Amino acid sequence: MLPTGNAERRDDDGVADDRILGPAATRWAHSLVEVARFELARADEKANTLFRFYGVVAALSIGLLAGGGWTPTHLQVVAQVIFWAGCATLLASGVALGATLYPRDVRSAAHHRLLYFGHVTQFASVAELTAALANVDADAEQRLVEQLLALSQLVESKYAQMRRAFVLLGAGTTLCLAGVLASAIVNA
Repeated sequence: MLPTGNAERRDDDGVADDRILGPAATRWAHSLVEVARFELARADEKANTLFRFYGVVAALSIGLLAGGGWTPTHLQVVAQVIFWAGCATLLASGVALGATLYPRDVRSAAHHRLLYFGHVTQFASVAELTAALANVDADAEQRLVEQLLALSQLVESKYAQMRRAFVLLGAGTTLCLAGVLASAIVNA
């Protein structure tokens, strides 16, 4: 249980109240869970859009290289190294974007806690699932707090991965262009 800062709460009838959150904190936690779910959807949509853009650029680049008379081997050796380093960095950016979109497996967490929809699939029978659902009342607030923390960490993880992908995309583009420009300057 989480500490509440209150010695012992009592409900309106004077009976000890073992809730870990007060009514306002519970409402706020529910609100934060909704915000986290919204941010999770936004993060996925942003990553999806960036991944589609990445795919278009990759397809266009491959098409230009395959269809034209130019190849990176026409570059000076140092420029080729810079160009290929840029290509590797662009590839790493695509991997980072893919990692952002790859579904997280939360089923490895204690499924008897029923924190996520994926936990439901871990039960072999309706009776087992019913028994687990019956236990929710005992610690609903704790589950809410656990879910809020897990969703918030997931959103932060996705945004951090997306930031890495942006940095790699920028670096890869810069390196590829620098390789081409360096060769053009040397050849001029």
